[in-house]
Amino acid sequence: MTEQHALRLEVAVDDALRVRVGDGLAAVRASRRNRWCEKAVIDFTVQNRYTRSMARPREFNENKALDRAMEVFWKRGYRNTPLDDLLEAMGIQRGSFYNTFGSKKETYLRTLRRYREVMAESGPYSAVAHLEPGMETLRALLDNYVNSLTDETGPRGCFFVHVSKEHRGDDPAIRDMIVPAIDQMRGIIQQSVEAAQEKGDLPADIDPRATALLFMSIAWGMHVLAEAGVPKEDLVAASHQLFTLTHAGA
Repeated sequence: MTEQHALRLEVAVDDALRVRVGDGLAAVRASRRNRWCEKAVIDFTVQNRYTRSMARPREFNENKALDRAMEVFWKRGYRNTPLDDLLEAMGIQRGSFYNTFGSKKETYLRTLRRYREVMAESGPYSAVAHLEPGMETLRALLDNYVNSLTDETGPRGCFFVHVSKEHRGDDPAIRDMIVPAIDQMRGIIQQSVEAAQEKGDLPADIDPRATALLFMSIAWGMHVLAEAGVPKEDLVAASHQLFTLTHAGA
């Protein structure tokens, strides 16, 4: 073999080795790229699913959940309602509860706001809100209140009475909810007192605002008496006697 042939053979071997080494490096690089791509796809898929999960709309109605919470607080009180029992009644998970309502206390305050919104539409005060102001509306108020106190199918009486008895004004946030609601109902009852005065069913010289508070005081007092065990017929007789007295003074 000539020196020239030997040189060509050496170059050919080197080229072959470089090709094989190059192919191996390319394969390694391709494998690494494939693994990176697979990981990127997995990361994107997981992140996408997590994002969709986080963005999923709430699957419950807030007002309905508040109404169910109100029933629990109404029957058991704030302090005697464990959080787990509250969540079960509301029908929501702990995470949804904290994301939507914040805390048990905030939920309680929201039920008070909710009750103030709906108390004139249903329950013992509905007669005063929807009937023509006058003496018959005042009668309906006490009749409805007595019926609500002795109703076995749902919460009894007025939610604010339960709340007031439990807290006794010791919580400013709760007091700030109840006092305006009392003024609201007092104003509605006052309209019926003034109408009854104009029709001659109540004395013209009585203070209508003070008389409205008197009617509320009697209703709330009946609430306590009913819980103490006074039977319905006695409460009905007492309310009728009240109107006998007021009519006699007219």
